[in-house]
Amino acid sequence: MKSNYLDTLLSDKNYFDIEMLKLLIKSIPANVFFKDNNCRYQMVNYICDELNQGGDEWTILGKTDFEVQNDPQLAEFYYQDDKKIIATQQGSHFISEVKFGGERHYYEITKEPVIDVEGNVLGIIGIVKDITECKKRQEEFRVISITDRLTGLYNRNYYEQKIIDLSQTNYSSLSIIMCDTNGLKFLNDNFGHHIGDELLKKTASIMKKIIGDSGEIARIGGDEFICFCIDCSESQCIKMINKIKETEKNTKSLFFPISNAYGYVTISGKDKDLKAAISKAEKSMYRNKKIEKVDYLRKLSRLLD
Repeated sequence: MKSNYLDTLLSDKNYFDIEMLKLLIKSIPANVFFKDNNCRYQMVNYICDELNQGGDEWTILGKTDFEVQNDPQLAEFYYQDDKKIIATQQGSHFISEVKFGGERHYYEITKEPVIDVEGNVLGIIGIVKDITECKKRQEEFRVISITDRLTGLYNRNYYEQKIIDLSQTNYSSLSIIMCDTNGLKFLNDNFGHHIGDELLKKTASIMKKIIGDSGEIARIGGDEFICFCIDCSESQCIKMINKIKETEKNTKSLFFPISNAYGYVTISGKDKDLKAAISKAEKSMYRNKKIEKVDYLRKLSRLLD
């Protein structure tokens, strides 16, 4: 079998001495460490500044994670993981979240046992890669994928996943509010889509202000919104809807009045048929829309006179 370049270097004792080994380890573009069977660091090629707890004279060598990590729970996790690797001779791979100065950092950690020719575990070799920026980009893309660009609310992607999540969530009650914007097509056709957009944005703003942390709102269609309020009773739900409608009525920032049709349903924690519940809220909303739409369109038509 042909030997590769590294095999040649390893066989050349005059070339590949201990200093060359140190140089190679230091040049690896990742944090590499070796721990002995007592879970103490015996070799590292790089340690981020945040771990330094004693200035220029501080060293990680000879220390366990209990002496290195600021978070005792994290130190315990690393220690137990090390002991498991030594006992089972099986490596591990995970992503660790660490807080430094109030900021979250993420590290991809791969650890493997170092085993001699007789099958004895000599310690653990590990590689630590900082993936903080990658995680930030992933989170940014995730937020974009579930956010409605016009209103800043959640979008239909989030809504569909929320239905799945709620079916597996325990709650005493769940109120579902449906909203359909009246007159959107009229405004788009007669004043331009930018005016219709203003109506949608103002509706979203009012809903967010009134509902706040009590529920999660998503825009699921051109003029449709839905809100899930966990542990929200029917009376609380009605109160929120009335407050929203009162706020809409008193809004003077647009040159036209705001009108939205609302429907709702409140189910108990035992009821997990969310699609049926949403259908009930939707039917309630359309009943109200049928009643309110004609009068609202008359008011909008006067703007054309």
